Amino acid sequence: MKTKATKAVGSKVAGSVKTAKTTAAPKMTKSSKEKSSTIKHMNAVPCWVDASTTHIAVLIGNQYKVFALNNGWESKSRDINWAETAAFELLAQILAQQGRTGVVQVNSDSATALRAMSGGRVRVPEIMESARRTDDILETSMFAIKGVKVCRTTNLADKFTRGKTMDGYEQMKGDIVVPEALVPYVTVV
Repeated sequence: MKTKATKAVGSKVAGSVKTAKTTAAPKMTKSSKEKSSTIKHMNAVPCWVDASTTHIAVLIGNQYKVFALNNGWESKSRDINWAETAAFELLAQILAQQGRTGVVQVNSDSATALRAMSGGRVRVPEIMESARRTDDILETSMFAIKGVKVCRTTNLADKFTRGKTMDGYEQMKGDIVVPEALVPYVTVV
């Protein structure tokens, strides 16, 4: 199931979301439409993803996980936009491991990653491959992702990509399985 990208209207505050309007309709298959209709949208879990040139951060509720980008990860076709899309893939993997159900609201400051995740065209094959792998995870899981565009300054995951933490957040416990395709580029911190 592809994600639904929305753009936040108004300011963002931790734990609350102002009105959001749809900016791109998801491309949905028949099976994802059926699955989508059975998922309740009232109990959305707020998540945040972000990437820098050295780290990827994923926040689920009040828990966070940071991943280091390995030396040599960056190439002509693997840039910060790829890392931002890989953040969605890592988040989906963690949510699937947790057995999460329902709608998961994912706040991201990357227009490219949100476009790729909503089924939009991105010319970089590595980004589209990451979005496809994320879609594969979603197809076999009981949760849906609702992507929301936020600005960098309000993205709660931004601080975590720069080695900082925030009060009220704790590191995720348990083993995190990095998707096989990301293993050469990403390490759990």
